Amino acid sequence: MSPVVSAPLITEPQLLQLDKIMSLVGEAAEVARIEIGNPPPPIGPGQPGTWSRIPGVVSRTRAALVIYNKLGGPEFPTDIEGFLREANQLPIKPGVIVGKAETILSMLTNFTEGLERA
Repeated sequence: MSPVVSAPLITEPQLLQLDKIMSLVGEAAEVARIEIGNPPPPIGPGQPGTWSRIPGVVSRTRAALVIYNKLGGPEFPTDIEGFLREANQLPIKPGVIVGKAETILSMLTNFTEGLERA
């Protein structure tokens, strides 16, 4: 006889915050797609990087993740922190960010489908 495995429980506030995180990860992918076709200008002479909007989306995603964790949401099955660190490293690589953001979003979608409302 196999043991009964129950799905992790999630409250409405946690679910709403998870939705915010998923939206921001999707926004990171969209911004990266735009920057592939229309690269942002360089920061300036002697300064590495560009005026990318990706770090701003990453910062908002990290803040949303902190709130999700404070709400006691179930642990993610994916390394979203690793994605956020990599997405913020100079030089920003929009092509890499698109693929990784889409992978994270897919994993979060599958994760969410397996949750039960508390």
